[in-house]
Amino acid sequence: MKNFEKADIISKVAFNKNKARFLPRTEQMKLNAAMKNKLLRFASEIAAEKERPQTMKLIDEMMNGMHGQRVKDLYNYRREGNHVMALLCNSIPPEVVYGLGNFVPVSVCMGAGEVEPYADEFTKGMCSVTRSMIGFLKTGMCVFFNLADHVLASDMCPTVKKAADIIPQISDEFELYCLETNEKYGKLNVDVNGLKKWVAKITGSKGFDNKRLLKYARLFSDIRHEYKAIFSLRRHSNPPLNGKNGLWIQQLALVEEPEKLLHVLKKLRRELEENVKNNKGYNPNGTKKRVMLISPRIMPPFGEIYRLIEKCNALIVCEEIDMGITNIDYDFDHFAGLLGENDAFPDKALKYILESIDITSTSCVEEFYFQKIMNKVNNYGVDAVIAFSFKNCPVMWQKTKKICNLLEESGIPSKTVQSGYMEIYEQEEIFVEEIHNFLSP
Repeated sequence: MKNFEKADIISKVAFNKNKARFLPRTEQMKLNAAMKNKLLRFASEIAAEKERPQTMKLIDEMMNGMHGQRVKDLYNYRREGNHVMALLCNSIPPEVVYGLGNFVPVSVCMGAGEVEPYADEFTKGMCSVTRSMIGFLKTGMCVFFNLADHVLASDMCPTVKKAADIIPQISDEFELYCLETNEKYGKLNVDVNGLKKWVAKITGSKGFDNKRLLKYARLFSDIRHEYKAIFSLRRHSNPPLNGKNGLWIQQLALVEEPEKLLHVLKKLRRELEENVKNNKGYNPNGTKKRVMLISPRIMPPFGEIYRLIEKCNALIVCEEIDMGITNIDYDFDHFAGLLGENDAFPDKALKYILESIDITSTSCVEEFYFQKIMNKVNNYGVDAVIAFSFKNCPVMWQKTKKICNLLEESGIPSKTVQSGYMEIYEQEEIFVEEIHNFLSP
């Protein structure tokens, strides 16, 4: 993971940004070193696993390229007059952005407690995710903010909406839009007309390239299919993939070039299927507890909960997370049928795709389908459920408490765990003991 050890690329790829607001280079390097050590520990531990699939080495290369070749490619793309759009919400289908023509979406950095203090002026009382996101912007530490000229948010999460309101106070270097939504009983309604006006503004009234939109809708439908197929293999008694590696592959979903990602995911699925046939996996003796994790998906801090659980003779075999992978699902053929060839703004098709999100899986929505959770518990042979949430997110905390109470009533051992970004590292021994005691017979 050599590229994660480099700090020089952070500012080098800042395209048309006022670097006066960035931290001095020496401070950036110190912060980068503190953040990278956590990520490199995680990466080195999974790389050393004897059960690890060989294809995961390709995933490692792509993860390394996130702060290397992929960033350089996007920088050159911007220099050629194209656009990079930073997504503040994982539940916005990226194919919509690709469909705008010369636009590429990226997910911005939002997972480092080290940068939270730099956001104190704007974000006191907000959750760690958004505090970290604003800290990355304020310090100039996020390569994807530094590359982007557009920002797309959603008001589905109140603190993401606040973050979108804060961004113009820090920088006037972005065309920003916050998608307006409302939800009731687990159903999402999106203000397509508002999006239509913004798209007309940023594309000079050209609107969507429908052939490109169709291409990327197909690509991301296939990508989600591969992810789901890979995750479903963890149902086996001797899973060919553990939770840490399952999380690792998801980090590429909103950053890597999609055709390249799809190719590697297909290769990984074929290897995992072969490993299942040969009974090669992470629980050959059947002695490890099978855990379901309910959590946001941010790396690296939320990668740490994966690490600590699997240190306690356990395997995370399934999740409920708001990654924009398993909680976005639509019928591609129906979408294609709604997509008119000449419509500059295909309202019906976009409304369909934007409202295809299962928002009950997200951490910022109170509703949940308990039967869906129980179905997953049964299908994956789950022995126990751990719900992990960050501080200053009362909706997530209350939601997971309700879920765990219902699971306990159904005879499923369940536990809620709450932490800040830094706390889970600084108090690792306490968390390990707490999790070990819960999972012990």
